[in-house]
This record gives sequence, C-alpha cells and structure tokens, in this order.
Amino acid sequence: GAAAYGGYEAMFRCDRHGADACYVATRPDSHRALCERLIARRVPTLCEKPLATSVDDVAALYAAAAAGRTFLMEGVWTRCFPATAKARELLRGGAIGDVVAVQAEFGYAIANGCPDGVRGSAATGGMGRDIGVYLAEKALLAFDSRDYDLADARGVAVLGRGDGVDLTVAASARMVGRDPTRRGGVASLLWTGQCDTPEVCAVLGTAGSLRFAATHHTPRALEVTTRTSRTASRTEVLDFPEPGDDGAHRWNYPGSISLQYEAASVARAVRAGAVEAPEWTHADSLAAHRIVERVRDQCYAPTADVDASKPGDF
Repeated sequence: GAAAYGGYEAMFRCDRHGADACYVATRPDSHRALCERLIARRVPTLCEKPLATSVDDVAALYAAAAAGRTFLMEGVWTRCFPATAKARELLRGGAIGDVVAVQAEFGYAIANGCPDGVRGSAATGGMGRDIGVYLAEKALLAFDSRDYDLADARGVAVLGRGDGVDLTVAASARMVGRDPTRRGGVASLLWTGQCDTPEVCAVLGTAGSLRFAATHHTPRALEVTTRTSRTASRTEVLDFPEPGDDGAHRWNYPGSISLQYEAASVARAVRAGAVEAPEWTHADSLAAHRIVERVRDQCYAPTADVDASKPGDF
C-alpha cells in the first residue's frame, strides 16, 4: 500500500519507505533543495521540468548526482515517446541529409482556466521554463548535444505587467558543430501563454524534411519527406498510436496516458545502475537550459520597466 507522510522532513527521516525512485513535482524554485536531499540519500529521482530555475543550479544537481552515482532525470517526457526515438534514428541516419533549420512553436491560452502557477513568476521561470524547454528539446533533437554547441541565441518577448514573466517569446538559436566537417544550423522557436497554437515542428534538411504533426510535445505521427528535386518529393507518414486507455482515470493534460513511456525509461536506467537516461541525458538538459536562459536574459526588463504599463502588456 501507499505510505503517507506529514511533510518532506518526515519522509526524509524514514529509512524504510521502500521506494524504487522518487518523482519531484513541486514548484520549480523548490526543485534543487528537494533533489539534493534525495540525491544525498541515493534515491533515484525523476524531477518535473524545469529541473531548476538557473543553468548553474541544473549543473550543480547533475554534478551531485554524478558524484553520488545516483540516477537523476529531468522530466522531459517527450524524449521517451516512440515517435521521438524514431525521429532521432532517422536524423542520425541522414534520412533528410544535413539538418539546416528547425521551426517549432508551442502555446496555450493560460487565461482560459489554467492554474495560476502555470504563468509562473520571476522565481519559478515563466513560460520559458514551463514550455520553452519543449522547443529547446526540438532544437537539440535536430542538433544533437553530442555533436553541436550553442553559438548564439536571441529573443524578443511580451512580458507580464507587474511580474515581468515572459508570456510570449520569439527566439532564434544558432548551433555549430564541434567537428568542423559538420554543418551548423539555426532554430526558430516560439512559445506563448497568450493563445493556443497548432503545435507543429519541422526539421529541414538538405535532402528533405521531418515534420511532427500536432501535438509535437506528445508526438503520435511523423511525416518524412525526401526530395529528388525542387518540385519532386515523396512523403511517408509514420503513426505511433497512444497506449491503450481503459478510461478508468481522468487526465489533467492531453496525452498523459503516455507518461508510462517516461516511467519505463526511468525503470530501465535505474535497473541498469545508470545515473542518467539515454533519452534525455544530463548534457541534453543542460544544453536546453542554456538556450532558454540565454533568450530569457535578453527578454527580461529592469524592475522599473516591468512595473510601468506599456503597449503589449498582459
């Protein structure tokens, strides 16, 4: 049966909870402290994204996990979907040639009934930390963190009145290959909490393209187009149906039945004694946070500017 505790301290004092792993799903600004406590007790940990609210904190957590030989994964569940695994295989195999660019967007209207915490704050990270990581994930899917580094990232934003959180951001990132023979490329990314978006993503290459049909953060289909000329092409659609749902549960978000993919990834890694999961490595996570933080640093305004009403505020 399930065990209940009177708080975090009571749980940490218990030596016989019997948990194989722990899932941290509290406010982002509490993630580092809780994960550090779990890592110190060598409890394998899956932490909801964002893992922390700064690149430095993310790096510190991964360093602690490595030093303690304890599993730690940021919950970017998109990477555990079969469609994402297939996309990585195709891209690594050169199915669309050398990647040139990524175009992706993700947004939903937080004013339409979302909990206040979704908007975030200067402490918890705003929309960049909430869903910007999904866009950074797509950039890194195309420009693998094993082979590419972030050279530059720019962004413009609509900021929240009074709190200054990034509500809508248009960002661009330039990636460069560590091997001089690898082509570099760019990513065009849009995230917003002001409207619902189609949520599609296209990876463009020298020999074709790969498109995630909506919704790309819970991908169920891939369109792979190969080109033989400027006007001639062939498209193959690959379908990845969701796991069966017996209807016994109500889900908070679309596609949540597929969280089992992430759970299975964690289970495999923990059984193998690994400190990270191959689907979303520590290097992947750090690279994603560097993209989002670089963009957000450019978008955030001084407090005096945030407090002043201006066109476009929300």
